[in-house]
Amino acid sequence: MARILAQPLQARAGEILRAAREVFLADGWDCFSIERIAEFAECSRPLVYRHFSCKEEILLALAIESKRRRVRFYEHALMFRGRLREKMLAIGEVETFLLPRDLPVELMVASARMRAKTSRRRQEELKVMDVRAISLAASIVREAVAVGDLTLPPRMCPEDLLFFMWAARWGASNLMRSDTPLALAGIVQPARSVEVSLGLMLDGYGWRPLSAEWDYKVTRERLRREAFPPELVERLLRE
Repeated sequence: MARILAQPLQARAGEILRAAREVFLADGWDCFSIERIAEFAECSRPLVYRHFSCKEEILLALAIESKRRRVRFYEHALMFRGRLREKMLAIGEVETFLLPRDLPVELMVASARMRAKTSRRRQEELKVMDVRAISLAASIVREAVAVGDLTLPPRMCPEDLLFFMWAARWGASNLMRSDTPLALAGIVQPARSVEVSLGLMLDGYGWRPLSAEWDYKVTRERLRREAFPPELVERLLRE
């Protein structure tokens, strides 16, 4: 506890959040408590309460951290030198980096009941991060329409297409984290199934270059080298 008390106020909060993330990922929400977080951080419960009013507030703060990381990853995806559909593929690749430590937290705070006990300030901050991330991804779809790579049906806007892709990935992530016996049902590579299906869907919408015209396996290899090299991914996940 002495080590944490000796730190500046913001650094103390950061130490508590790091401990809280480890507790949540290891034990889940059912065992997520101020007492457990204080024990893991080796500090007192009053010190935790000095920074956070309740465990829901801590989880929301963790989600805001995760959303900030998502935005930074999206910004790097948009800087990738490639076709617009390749940039959308880069947006999808971000989920693989966020899945182990960030996506579980983001999914947990999606519930309005979870956010009910939290401060308005943090709720607004989370909303700003959400809107920023969605706007960055939607800008790729809008630009694809503008340059003629993609023609959407009359009643469909870019955000509609983005929402479906987002829902497919998040729904799949929820199922992969659940106790659903996917492998026993014959679904042995669920993440790959989602990406293949989304690729076929984009082909159906005519988003060029089509899969028959372009080797997207090569694009993924380029993304790992150019947009998301290991040292950059490690730095972004650490920030």
